[in-house]
Amino acid sequence: MNYNELKQQIKDYLETTETTFVNNIDLFIKSAEERIFEELELNLFRKSQTASFSTGNRFLTLPDDYLNSISIAAVVDGDYVYLRKKHPSFMQDHVSDPSDSILRGIPRYYADYDAELQTSTSVGSTIVVSPVPDTTYSVELEYYYKPLSITDLSVFRSVTLGGDPLTTGSAGSNVVTVSDSSHGANNQSLVTLASADATDGIAADVINTTHKTFNVATNSYDIKVNSSDTTVVSGASSGSTSGGGASITAVYVSGGHSWIGTNAETALLYGCLAEGYSFLKGESALLQYYEQRYQSEIARLKNRYSGRNRLEERRHDSLRTAVQ
Repeated sequence: MNYNELKQQIKDYLETTETTFVNNIDLFIKSAEERIFEELELNLFRKSQTASFSTGNRFLTLPDDYLNSISIAAVVDGDYVYLRKKHPSFMQDHVSDPSDSILRGIPRYYADYDAELQTSTSVGSTIVVSPVPDTTYSVELEYYYKPLSITDLSVFRSVTLGGDPLTTGSAGSNVVTVSDSSHGANNQSLVTLASADATDGIAADVINTTHKTFNVATNSYDIKVNSSDTTVVSGASSGSTSGGGASITAVYVSGGHSWIGTNAETALLYGCLAEGYSFLKGESALLQYYEQRYQSEIARLKNRYSGRNRLEERRHDSLRTAVQ
């Protein structure tokens, strides 16, 4: 499920296209994603990255997607020396004068120093280590990271297409081929078309919207037009007909997909419905139903990823967590 599909399902289930509600859908989605991320401890959201401790510098800047550490190790003559996590106050007690070069050595401890988002004016989160490094050491950092949201979209191409760039499929088909030289899209891209004319019996309003690209070639791709609130798509009238006019614009977007949207789409949907229906001040019985469906999906996902996926079946033939 991609971003546009999720957004449309939220509007369809809750039967509203009111402007304030629609403007807050991204907030509902992000809130639901946060719940899923916090409630599922997934090994899929772990990363390993290398860095280095510098001589005389007790601070280490962390990756911009860092959330929590799993382990930090300094590589000393090919051996891994794992640092123990401590409270920041311990670091000052352990080495009373960080500027004293005599007290430097192989780092043995680390603590969170600050936690900031990486911006144009901030390098992001940092940790402090002790002792202060006496030389340069390679570092291997394993950590939990925050995955991209399904709402994270990035425009990579905006263009006016050539004359009549649309070609319908066979008669009755709702597949349309779009011609655009070296468009750069892939099978996970989204494209928003605008200013297209009705083509071969397919209404303009179902063309002039956002589509997922598929059957991608270097200079063309396919889209599937779907019925809207006002138009029912019955497919091409004749088939294999070119059209659309000479003023069609195409805006290509990458993103709009996420691990959660692909592998936990039902949990994401019902989490969004619970957030959205709460925003609408809906009936408590239906809100409770959405919440129950969400919790049911979370339990199922825990069985899959926190149960079956944690231990090898050849050694452990039962779930690590109880089936709920």
